[in-house]
Amino acid sequence: MITQVDGSVPEQISWQLQEIEKHFRENGCVDFKIAQTPQEEENLWFSRRNASQSISVYGKKKLNEDVTVPRASLPALLEEVGRISVEYGFAIPCFGHTGDGNVHVNVMVANPSDRAQLEKGHQAMEAIFKVAIALEGTLSGEHGIGLSKAKFMPLAFNESEMALFRRIKQAFDPNNILNPFKMGL
Repeated sequence: MITQVDGSVPEQISWQLQEIEKHFRENGCVDFKIAQTPQEEENLWFSRRNASQSISVYGKKKLNEDVTVPRASLPALLEEVGRISVEYGFAIPCFGHTGDGNVHVNVMVANPSDRAQLEKGHQAMEAIFKVAIALEGTLSGEHGIGLSKAKFMPLAFNESEMALFRRIKQAFDPNNILNPFKMGL
């Protein structure tokens, strides 16, 4: 996990780092590194910026989505993703933005030409969506619903809410020319 703190008072920054390290260690952290130079900081952020590309070692096809849960629910989400990984038989590396509870989940499919395996990967992703909603989270934190998550909207919204969304869309876009079919509307 990479965490960045800032501030203008060195004592405040030091206190933040001490508190973060304390909580990390209480939760199983085995190594805690504080960048001492701008180059060390850049090296740490390089790994985060390249996380998405680096997980290709786990499979040839990445089914990647983002979900968001309340920060306090992050441990429960990651525990459930681990369970889903075992249940469905896929590596599911995660990374994201812990400050806002946003997690990029990546179901890694070894053989994307195997239709059964690909379908099972999509089922694993649906299970992750259900967990996020059960934890009072959302289907997306930064990438939106779009077309790919549209069919999952009923997991998060009941039929009256979906009908309201459709009425609002109809009022502002009667010809359905603005993002047609996005969000299943």
